[in-house]
Amino acid sequence: MVLVVDDDCDIGNLLVVVLRSAEIDGHFERGGPAALAWLQEHRPILIILDVNMPGMSGLEFLKILKSDPALSHIPVVMHTALDDGPLVSYAKDLGAVGTLFKGRYQIGEITNMVNAFALLK
Repeated sequence: MVLVVDDDCDIGNLLVVVLRSAEIDGHFERGGPAALAWLQEHRPILIILDVNMPGMSGLEFLKILKSDPALSHIPVVMHTALDDGPLVSYAKDLGAVGTLFKGRYQIGEITNMVNAFALLK
């Protein structure tokens, strides 16, 4: 299962539909706090995480996730509209394994990334 974390329900639900169309189970949570609560009972193979979210940014979520020994092993791909090299570099320093830039990737890139991490499990 892939967890999608975003503050925009349309984007989050669209990513889940894309995943399911590729026969990949996806689950959407709106915002960091809801996703952290969901992670108390579930272990996805990958998290697709929006960078800019109100309340708890994607970077704050990533810091919390990577500091928790029970969750730190879960790979995280940042999902952003920002074309900010330092932000991408900082996310990698925090433990993100990749970045998808909104509006600039093909659906196949998402499914290929998910399948690659599924093979590592």
